[in-house]
Amino acid sequence: VAEQGYAVDDEEITRGLVCIAAPVLGIGGEIAGAMSCTFPSYIAEENGLQPAIDTVRRFAALASAG
Repeated sequence: VAEQGYAVDDEEITRGLVCIAAPVLGIGGEIAGAMSCTFPSYIAEENGLQPAIDTVRRFAALASAG
């Protein structure tokens, strides 16, 4: 996760659901929280994961301090 800048849960917890998460950083650059998006696996099958990864990372960066 630290290397990629995001995490993926590909139906690991709930069958049929995919979750993408990215860190929200605080003032000092430390992890202050996370932002995630959960969606049905058929959307990932149709569109791939990259659009969701890019969106979650973009909004987590916007929510980060700095």
